[in-house]
Amino acid sequence: MKNISTHALVVVCVLLLLTAMGGCTMMPRGAGALNRLAREEGAAYRAPAATQNIPALPKKPDVDELVCYALIRSPQVEAAYWRFRAALEKIPQAGTQMTTPMLSGGAQLANGSAGAGSFSLGIANMGSSDIRWPTKPAADAKIAFQRARAAGQRFRNAQFLLRQEVLTAWYRLIAVRRLIRQVQMQIAAYKALAQIAVVRMTTGRGTAVRSINTLTGITRLKLKISALRQEATSDLIHLNLLLNRQPHIPILTPAHLPTISDHLPALTTIIRQALRRNPGLRERRRLLLAAQTAVQRAKMQYIPNFDLGATSSLDGVMQNLSAAITFPVVRYRAIHASIRQAVFDAFQAESRMSGNRNQLEQRLAVDLATMRSDRQQVALIDGRLLPRLRQMENFSSIGVEQGGNGLTSGLKYGLIAIEVHQLRVGLKLDWLIRMADIETAVAAPLETGRAPPRPSK
Repeated sequence: MKNISTHALVVVCVLLLLTAMGGCTMMPRGAGALNRLAREEGAAYRAPAATQNIPALPKKPDVDELVCYALIRSPQVEAAYWRFRAALEKIPQAGTQMTTPMLSGGAQLANGSAGAGSFSLGIANMGSSDIRWPTKPAADAKIAFQRARAAGQRFRNAQFLLRQEVLTAWYRLIAVRRLIRQVQMQIAAYKALAQIAVVRMTTGRGTAVRSINTLTGITRLKLKISALRQEATSDLIHLNLLLNRQPHIPILTPAHLPTISDHLPALTTIIRQALRRNPGLRERRRLLLAAQTAVQRAKMQYIPNFDLGATSSLDGVMQNLSAAITFPVVRYRAIHASIRQAVFDAFQAESRMSGNRNQLEQRLAVDLATMRSDRQQVALIDGRLLPRLRQMENFSSIGVEQGGNGLTSGLKYGLIAIEVHQLRVGLKLDWLIRMADIETAVAAPLETGRAPPRPSK
């Protein structure tokens, strides 16, 4: 009875040890919080698209409504979210022992018969996989955790890139519709010039060449307005694509582009914010941390793995405990190579992060310099050029009232003013598009507070 008790105690102890080592999962600190955050951010994606209660977009939406609608409806952003969730599920897989307990039994037959002492029962870890030292799955889980954090930043970056695309498409649509209205004004002015040219030609005070030139100008403007209408159609289709809607659903836009700011932050301030908050750089930092941890994990290959087992006869007379340990040092050349490979991968990750940082700084510097130039040109147009053109139009009108020949000159100055307005629209559009790029780089929320979901840690 004593032997049976001892036998049972040994088997139970070995069973508990193997089960604990095989079923224990090493989870890094912060993995649970990251999982909870991912579930909160993905509330809109867990329901099927057909059952999602998404508010309808107004016929004349503002920019915040467009961005929020696109973030919920975008297949690309949703796909990035599910890649994030899939990366999170790799953490417990990496942090769990590969082996599992394996139960075995056997019998020794003598002349076709066997007693209780001939039957044996054994337990050991799975023979095809050794028990790894706990620091190994812990390191694997840490690598998977950093890669999951990188996937979270990739999801965050997809949100900001989508917002930038929506803003750019929205501004382009407003600008091209504004240009269409201005070209229509040009056509009306040219038609007035054409009528004057015809009258002068019939009275002998004008030539047919001037009349033909005016008509040619009207034709060129009609070609331009046709191209602008096609561009407006393309911009509308692209915006609806970003909103994941049918391509030709109409969207009403404001008559004018938003006002551009007179003041811009310093380049050093923008770069400092971007280096701290940019999702693309944060992703690269996580991947670099994963690569550095992979170097430590590669060095752990020198730590031996081991096996444990216990066997006992059913009558408790005979017990056998077994243990085995590996000697990985015999693979030193392969282990050295894997360590060097991990080091080189870490160097590569660091180089990519440095390259991305330099590209980001250069992009921000170009954006800011161009925006200041755009603002200066708009200020010159508003403060000097347009007022002077209005003065010339007024002088021409005075000449007409006094019986002079200033009507043609007045119309021409009006045409020049319309062309200057078109230049002004182009400068404002460039300023707004570059501001959207800077907001994406620094991960800035929308001014109204209806920003994309908060960033992943």
